Amino acid sequence: KVVAVLATRCEVSLRSGETPMMSKATVGLIWILVFFLFTFSQSTGKSSISGRITIKDKPAQGVIVTLEPPPGEVMADTRGDYITKTDASGYYRFDDVAKGQHLVAPRAYAYVLPVEVPSNKPGRNIKIAAEESVENINFDLVPGAVITGRITDYTGRPAIRERLQVW
Repeated sequence: KVVAVLATRCEVSLRSGETPMMSKATVGLIWILVFFLFTFSQSTGKSSISGRITIKDKPAQGVIVTLEPPPGEVMADTRGDYITKTDASGYYRFDDVAKGQHLVAPRAYAYVLPVEVPSNKPGRNIKIAAEESVENINFDLVPGAVITGRITDYTGRPAIRERLQVW
């Protein structure tokens, strides 16, 4: 509405016989102003991802949730604030997420979640568009396994700095 009023006043100035050069310049400046206002008033294209973390269908409070680029890719936005914690009801939310592919993964000591193929990393791959709000990226964590014991070499001495693989 403001733009229409400004443009209308410029037309009136032209019709009333004021100097046309000044009025044409004014109209040009107004259109440039309108262009920049329109361009910069548009949304930044940031998106959000949210969900809930549970353990045996009960809210998991204080679980760290990370937002990472897929394996082999670098996050376009390197602010480093793509880590959050769940609230008392188990909910988490990432705001101002750049469009693209992301891996959402909860990190809880002694709990695990299923591994999704193709990333072969725990979490869920999410592709998000500009200004999109992706909700209900939920995870139900289960207790993980713990391996304890002592590792020795063939003579019975402790194996130090040796590689260990478990199948």
